[in-house]
Amino acid sequence: MIILQFDNATESKGYFEYIWDGFLLGGSQVARKGIQVLRREFQLLCKLESASEEIDQVLPTGEKRRTIVNPFSLQLDDDEYDMLFGYIQSVPWRTGKPLKEVMSLLNWMESCKLTSLNSVK
Repeated sequence: MIILQFDNATESKGYFEYIWDGFLLGGSQVARKGIQVLRREFQLLCKLESASEEIDQVLPTGEKRRTIVNPFSLQLDDDEYDMLFGYIQSVPWRTGKPLKEVMSLLNWMESCKLTSLNSVK
């Protein structure tokens, strides 16, 4: 289990918003998906939605952007983490985020993964 810890700090809110955007935009780029991938995406979508609220900005997919309301921990299994990481790294140019911010997020996610894996040992 990999845990991404979000607090109310500006950096955490920014990370969450980019994760949401990357999840939706990256996922929309995959033309064909099997039922297992769709189920995993739906589970992850529910986790992200339950800890956030809509804001008045819309993504190119037509979905509303979201932000965190309260601090929370997002628990991901390895497959969810890999899917999310892959989606995020494939879409920095579509979200308007500077590459430096994208790399900061991906480094943070990898750090959380290592911390989670080391705590299990």
